[in-house]
Order: sequence, then C-alpha cells, then structure tokens
Amino acid sequence: MAEEIRKGHCLCGAISYEIKGEVGGVDVCHCRICQRIYGYVGAFVSVKDSFTIFDSEQKLKWYKPSKHTMRGFCSTCGSALFFSRTKDGSKSMSVLVGSIDSLSDVGISANPIHN
Repeated sequence: MAEEIRKGHCLCGAISYEIKGEVGGVDVCHCRICQRIYGYVGAFVSVKDSFTIFDSEQKLKWYKPSKHTMRGFCSTCGSALFFSRTKDGSKSMSVLVGSIDSLSDVGISANPIHN
C-alpha cells in the first residue's frame, strides 16, 4: 500500500506543504485566542509523521500568542496555516483543515484542543 500524501497551501499559493502518512482527527478549539484569529472556532489536524513546508519566497511568519503556542501564517494573503504547541517538553504540529486540498476521510475527533 502506498503511503498517503496530503497537500495544502495558502490562498495565494506562496506557501505549500506536504503531509506524508497518517494525520489525526479534526480537533476544534474555541478559546478566546482562536475566536479572535478565526472568527470563532479553529479546526486543525495533528501531523503524526513526515511534514514538509515549501516556502521559497520566505512568506511564512510565526506569531506567538501565548507562552506555549505559535501560529504560522502567510505574510502575503494572511492565510492561517499551522499551529505549534509545546507542552511538558514535547512539541506538536497541527495544520489548519481549511488549507488542506483534500481531507474527506477525516472527521472531528472527540477531544477538542485547548491552548
């Protein structure tokens, strides 16, 4: 069986990425930070295996809204793309669901994330 590769990008296409292998279920968050950034709720999938970002124009910018989180976005179109969290010494990376080209086989998980 071939390894699944999911692709995604920002609205303008300046930043694209590939996810190889399994992704987690869709996690949603409606903390106050997500409400301000996304309008109300953020929807993410956690990256479990190999993850590659392509950004030849260096448009990816990171914003650190809290002590343990960072959010990656395109500095040209403003698309929110990535969410990184450090907790108990381990780091996790998640991708915003809306930026993934195809994600029809993954549903909302039972455990929402909280920043």
